[in-house]
This record gives sequence, C-alpha cells and structure tokens, in this order.
Amino acid sequence: MGDRILDVQVDRQGLFWMSYFDQGVYGDMPDPRLGYPVSSHGLTGFDADGSLVWFNDQVTGAVINDFYAPNETGSECWFYACTDFDLTRIDETGEVTSWPTLVRGAMRSPSVENVS
Repeated sequence: MGDRILDVQVDRQGLFWMSYFDQGVYGDMPDPRLGYPVSSHGLTGFDADGSLVWFNDQVTGAVINDFYAPNETGSECWFYACTDFDLTRIDETGEVTSWPTLVRGAMRSPSVENVS
C-alpha cells in the first residue's frame, strides 16, 4: 500500500483510500509488483484484499504534490491537493472532477453536501 502514508479512510463499499505525503509522491522506493512507487500517484484505492483498484493519474487526473483535507462521503472522496488547491471529487465510478477555489492551503477536511 506504499510508504509515507498521510491518511487512510474507508468508504461504504469497503475501498481503502490512501493518501501520501510529498516524500512518497516524489521519493518513495518502487513497489516490486509495479516497478514504480505506488505512492507516486498521491492517492490510491485498495480493496479489502489489498489489491490496487483505483489510482490517480498524475497526467490526466488531479496533480497531487501533497494531499490535504481528505473527506470520504459514502462512495466519494473529496480533497484539496497542493499546489492548486482545487476542491476535487472522485465519484463512485472513479471520475475525477475539480472546482477552483480561493484556498491556498488547507489542514481541515472540506464539508461537502449536495454538490453536483
């Protein structure tokens, strides 16, 4: 599940959301199964068997240098990520949606209700 884990949350479907410090994103040791550090994604999802079932694509998804304010809401994961601090949602299908904010740092979880 990687090294330099910042936060772990479990959703209602039993998916373990793992977020990683910047040291894990940029400097962790490679996972022998993958050939690169699993933490390099910044955010991953593992099932109850420990299998990687979702990972952030740093090219097409949210750019995660460091992870702030994770909040799991049933079957969705919300967070801010350094450096842009967009409010980002990953829905139950794995789709990533981000909204710009005025936030330039965050240490608390965002409160999310009825956002579409």
